[in-house]
Amino acid sequence: MSNQRGNALLYVLIGIVLFAGLSFVLSEINKNADVNSISSEQAKLKATDIVEYARIVKNAVQLMKAGGVSEDEYCFHSVQLSYNSYDIAACSSEENNLFSLAGGAVNFRFADKKWLDDQYSSLSNYGEFVFTGRIAVKGVGSDDNGDLSTELIMYLPYLQVDICNKINSSLGLSSEPPPSDEVGGILSSSSTRYGDGGVTFSDSAVIGDNAAELEGIRAGCAVNASNQYYFYYVLLSR
Repeated sequence: MSNQRGNALLYVLIGIVLFAGLSFVLSEINKNADVNSISSEQAKLKATDIVEYARIVKNAVQLMKAGGVSEDEYCFHSVQLSYNSYDIAACSSEENNLFSLAGGAVNFRFADKKWLDDQYSSLSNYGEFVFTGRIAVKGVGSDDNGDLSTELIMYLPYLQVDICNKINSSLGLSSEPPPSDEVGGILSSSSTRYGDGGVTFSDSAVIGDNAAELEGIRAGCAVNASNQYYFYYVLLSR
């Protein structure tokens, strides 16, 4: 009887040791896992969320234009922002504000950090949908006309590549890999923002110059030379 109890105790101890070892291995795997790794289904849901928000914003901008807001009078300022780059003179009228009930009536939102590559968390514009008039899309509106050729665009920088792929797939574009299109340091520049320094539109970068598949494309996801993935959406073509 005592031998049986001894054997049983030995088996319990062995089980405890094996369980502890397995727990340690799993914890190490989780510790070293890519924090930006998500499942295909999660990436698809997140991509849908991003694109749908962009469509809501575009519809609001178009309705504001139909209501008499000129291309230089859009206000993208929100009290939720920690800076005043978008707070231009036109913001004195609530009808010009995208996020005002009297204007576009769009709910202001920050980007979900789960969408983003956190290695860029220290850079400007991280975690934000950025509104800019400094980027032209080749084949959209008028080309080669300087400041008059740039579009009103909303973009989201520093996306995870899996989400970028799903965005392109949902838009009917070649999904993998995302096209490489250089837009310089504009993604991380605070001066990119519409109205910053009193400038609404300025010829700073062109999408579609380096990636033929983006020529004439009003919405898509691409990667720049710094391996930063970004989503863009044309709100107004010019």
